[in-house]
Amino acid sequence: MAEKKVKSTEVAVVGQVTEQNIPNLIAQIDARLEQLGADKEKNARITGELAGVKVSDVRDVEELRGLYAYITAKAEKVSMYDDVFKGVAPTTKLKPYTEGGHNVKQWQAEILTQFREVTFEAEVKQLKEAKKAFQDCLSEEAKREAKLQAAGDALRNLLNNE
Repeated sequence: MAEKKVKSTEVAVVGQVTEQNIPNLIAQIDARLEQLGADKEKNARITGELAGVKVSDVRDVEELRGLYAYITAKAEKVSMYDDVFKGVAPTTKLKPYTEGGHNVKQWQAEILTQFREVTFEAEVKQLKEAKKAFQDCLSEEAKREAKLQAAGDALRNLLNNE
């Protein structure tokens, strides 16, 4: 049976967790947390409301999905009738549908940004909980070793950046 290759940014838990492999798992969690920190991109671009809701305040994934469906479907429905209006006034140029002063692509981008933020926070929370649980399982000697390793890594990073 072929073993699944794991990306370097994923935390791999294969087989039995033992005290010997806990430091490696903690290091993998730290690497993933570092990557997530670099990926974080929050900063709401739209301060208005969509369907009576400020997107940057939504913390529920399903509500975000609903807002995405709402704005996408509404724009499609409105554009379905463009030919009717062009038939009445053929020289009139119809602008793309906007809501709250923003077009559909802007709303979609805002909703996806908020989705990434919400899922980011959930993953960070889970990783921190797992890290704490692993650290609590280490013996005093293993904790001391981990602290020495972290101090050595920090020193190497400082010396390499000079």
